[in-house]
Amino acid sequence: MVRFVTMTFPAASVKETMDTFLNQPAAPDFITHRGPWVSGMAEERIKTVSIFEFDKSKEKEASDYIKGRYDAFLGVPDINIQIEEWVEVDEAIKTLES
Repeated sequence: MVRFVTMTFPAASVKETMDTFLNQPAAPDFITHRGPWVSGMAEERIKTVSIFEFDKSKEKEASDYIKGRYDAFLGVPDINIQIEEWVEVDEAIKTLES
């Protein structure tokens, strides 16, 4: 399974966002974390994207970790966080057929 996490925040909140990011624990061994990638450094709002991959058997644990990781950013002024669940086509087809 995959979770795409997009976070946007004002340029004025870069320091607070970076301080929070630097204090994050590493992902558990059962999660592959890619990113974050950053866009908009010269704009008013900055956007980051991260990808978290994990086995379906660890969905609850992975979801708890991801939620906890991004809850830490909720104190950043005017931050927006979007967590999207993505599945492979085979899994989507199975769900649609059932």
